Amino acid sequence: MHDEGMISDKELATAMSAPATRAPSYWTGSENYVADTVMEELPDLIGEVQGDIVVDTTVDLNLQKIAEKSIRELITKNGKKLHVSQGALVAIDNSGAVRAMVGGNDYSTS
Repeated sequence: MHDEGMISDKELATAMSAPATRAPSYWTGSENYVADTVMEELPDLIGEVQGDIVVDTTVDLNLQKIAEKSIRELITKNGKKLHVSQGALVAIDNSGAVRAMVGGNDYSTS
């Protein structure tokens, strides 16, 4: 940014003196397990994706957050005792629709 004239010498010095920190990842929520599954299955359903598409799912984001929290709490509370570090959960309603899907303790590290 400095080389392009977007920040001053003083701003560069200030930025360089600050310790580096890792920015939180945008893709950390467990809803991304569902997105990954959708992206894996799409080519078999509609062929190669050539452009932007909108996919509606049956996932309930409130239930998804509860499922994510439940897996995380169970692993934190009982993981060492049970010798497990991951967990998974799929909630399906009476029609067979997937309402929540969690594929691990933490999406960003699994």
